[in-house]
Amino acid sequence: MASFTSTRPDTSIAAGRGRPRAIRWSSLAASPWKNGGGITHEAWRDPARGEPFRARASIARVAAAGPFSDFAGYRRFLVLLEGDGLALQFAGGECRELRHAGQMIAFDGGVPVAGRLLGGPTVDFNLMLAHGEPDPGARVLQLETGIDLPAAPLNTRLIFCLSGRASLHSAGAAPLELDRWDLGVAERAEAPLRIDGDGAVFVAQV
Repeated sequence: MASFTSTRPDTSIAAGRGRPRAIRWSSLAASPWKNGGGITHEAWRDPARGEPFRARASIARVAAAGPFSDFAGYRRFLVLLEGDGLALQFAGGECRELRHAGQMIAFDGGVPVAGRLLGGPTVDFNLMLAHGEPDPGARVLQLETGIDLPAAPLNTRLIFCLSGRASLHSAGAAPLELDRWDLGVAERAEAPLRIDGDGAVFVAQV
């Protein structure tokens, strides 16, 4: 299990309109869960402060079995990053398992669900999006051949580096390099975006 402390400096990068910026994993603050079962590192939210939020991206370390927090009114997208896996037991009897890094599950944040570790602690990436928002097209992509994304002038594009490294290329800007667990954010992207590298990324448009 990777350590949750880092001596790496905060290298978050500001960007102009439409150009991607990086939110570095090493810069994120930790917030313990109220039930003591884990730690959350919030990476990005819209709006930046206050409740309710429209969308939120975070990284969580799950250290013990227990119920998930109630996020009624939100759709949740959860991707396993590290660990032996996690079983989600939903109200009504359905059980779904994440056993391999990069596996993703989407579910209603208002449905009661309990998490059970399949081994030691796990780390996962979470995107929460308010009900009523358009489908974000959330997906996990491998970067062997590169990925081209169209312009999205009315949306914010999120690119989370799940593993390896990713490079974001946007017209008029130097390439933006993402290391593992860094988040790229492109707000009102008026130009296409190309992603290449040697790992895997989670991509969504909110």
